[in-house]
Amino acid sequence: MTDTRELQSHGVNQLKSMKSLLLAVLMVSMSLSVGLVELNKAPWLVEDADSELGEADTPMQTSAPSISYSSSTLALSNNTAMTPLSVTNSGGALGVPVAVELSSIGEWLEVALDSDGYRHVSTADSSNFDLMYATDASGAWVNITVDAPGQVGQHNSIAVDSEDVVHIAYYSFKDDTNVLTRDLKYATCASSCSSASSWSNITLDATGLVGLGTSIAVDSNDGVHISYTDSTNAALKYTMCSSSCGTASSWSNVSVDDIGTGVSKPTDIAIDSNDAVHIAYHWQASGTNNYNVRYATCTTSCASASSWTNTSGISLSNIYDVALAIDSNDALHIAGYDATNKDIIYLACTSSCTSASSWSNISAVTTGDVGSRLSIAVDSTNNPHISYQNGVWDSLAGLPLGYATCTSSCLTASSFWTHGSVHNGGSALYTYGTSIAVNHNNDSVHIVYGNLGFITGEVNYLGSDTAPYTVSPDLPRGLSLDWGTGTISGTPRELSTSTIYTITARNSHGTDTTTLTLSVNAPPLMTYDWGSGSSDFHSSEYVNNKVSVGWQNTCAIRENGSLMCWGQDHKGQLGNGATKPPAKMNQFTSTCPPAKRPLQFLLEP
Repeated sequence: MTDTRELQSHGVNQLKSMKSLLLAVLMVSMSLSVGLVELNKAPWLVEDADSELGEADTPMQTSAPSISYSSSTLALSNNTAMTPLSVTNSGGALGVPVAVELSSIGEWLEVALDSDGYRHVSTADSSNFDLMYATDASGAWVNITVDAPGQVGQHNSIAVDSEDVVHIAYYSFKDDTNVLTRDLKYATCASSCSSASSWSNITLDATGLVGLGTSIAVDSNDGVHISYTDSTNAALKYTMCSSSCGTASSWSNVSVDDIGTGVSKPTDIAIDSNDAVHIAYHWQASGTNNYNVRYATCTTSCASASSWTNTSGISLSNIYDVALAIDSNDALHIAGYDATNKDIIYLACTSSCTSASSWSNISAVTTGDVGSRLSIAVDSTNNPHISYQNGVWDSLAGLPLGYATCTSSCLTASSFWTHGSVHNGGSALYTYGTSIAVNHNNDSVHIVYGNLGFITGEVNYLGSDTAPYTVSPDLPRGLSLDWGTGTISGTPRELSTSTIYTITARNSHGTDTTTLTLSVNAPPLMTYDWGSGSSDFHSSEYVNNKVSVGWQNTCAIRENGSLMCWGQDHKGQLGNGATKPPAKMNQFTSTCPPAKRPLQFLLEP
């Protein structure tokens, strides 16, 4: 099977080819403008040298928003898709905050939170091939170049330790003399990180072709741990440093596992409460297109290969992309993109995770082609949250940002997951890479994602507590609010009494709120034409939850009010709990309501 990145690159190239033409049109348009409106400075504005950037899709804002929905009361039926409800804004425009604006954006980006909940982002400028860093720790988004020139910054990963020191691991393809390097590099900053002079960087591994699929994490003692791939030796590698990490000699590295031809796929590393190291990664047999998720762990002396235990067979085959998170109970959560079924697969293990039988998995999101370039995080109550590309490349329709979460029974069925687009910008948004983090102080969700725009690429940011649109309390399971557009949609998956939900809209000039009263009710049990009786009789006496009507089986209500089903039953189609041979007659009896005449079926031989 062809890698999804290869298929999607055609759409990427088409977008890039349109940039120069559209840029020329934009320049002409700007030259005809009679003036510009000065913006008040918003908390999410970008500062980069002398430039200030506002919000995506919204060049100017002049007043606070004023929002309303066409209906303030909704009574929905459980397990029935609702008609999407769009918001009307008669006030100032809203837009998604921009963290970084670049000439071209790649898929490699990541977000980490510091002790105060501020965001720190690593990304790569795909035109200038530089490593970039952005943060809103000062109250406004600031971005700088951390490492350049040469060709560096791809396959980057970021972490923030307990002292708010920032650490970035990344790949170096060429040095400043245009000589191939193909090395693993590391950059760090202890303070004043919005200044390029505060950063230092070193090469950690220059043996062969190394540094792809990079992931970084810090332990409770602020030791730094990095996983990455070695293409020369087809290996998963690991390197760590416990102190003085700005010096290359402080680092030790080791090969952890043979990964076949899976070296181009991502790895993800996480540290548990006991400082044990956990890595999720891909293995691919030579000559095949099937990628399998593997898991490696080490509890002590991790610079020794013999200290590592590797586990295979924990998931389905042909899984592209992998993301790992560890909860407060040290349970492991993995999200992957099932390239065969075009779904998000979710895996979890609570203990004895070096045994494949301890792992469980489920297709968590199965609507459309979803899940590429995903990321996972868990909240303080150990619930998983996943960001992802919600669809495939479409030059006209765009590619939305998807978000999925689950609060209970996450391995039972996909219906327990709430999922949907949290930013559907139409043709103005082409999501290209996502990263998610959760602030455990308030369980707010924070997502950064690339937008491969027509003119420029940019890194957008959305937070569940600061986005253009937010809702409180959370909508019933199965329903979602688009944080970028305010549209409410989905299929409710739980009953809910009438509840008032407050939707807040915000821009740089202020906020506005509106309320929506929403209930989710059980659907009518059944509707039959009872002949001379009522034509709309609803009664629990005729609940059909033990009847299966399919291609090779049929059910009927007889004259005496009893119910009879017949046909194939070798897989339990008739719903009586048995698996009898085909064509066995099975009868269920039910009482017909007084003064009602049941349906009559004439069975032809």
